[in-house]
Amino acid sequence: MRISIKLSQDALIALGYFILMVVVIFSTLLYFAERGAWDPVLQAFVDADGDPTDFASIPAASWFVLVTMATVGCVLPLASPRSSTPD
Repeated sequence: MRISIKLSQDALIALGYFILMVVVIFSTLLYFAERGAWDPVLQAFVDADGDPTDFASIPAASWFVLVTMATVGCVLPLASPRSSTPD
């Protein structure tokens, strides 16, 4: 296994770099899209309903992006009910 990792080192570094860039770009976009308006009373950004935003910082948004990237596609298919039509 050590040999295969050593042989794939360049590809793994490139993969890690591209994943890191995607996380940074999308977390920044998510932060600015969901930021809302500044409320001087609460000293925080609030959404249209007046609730504090879920993403207080870009690192908080990056955690959301990373978890979403890791779990999308891992959903189990829904079991379809068997048809009970007579033959």
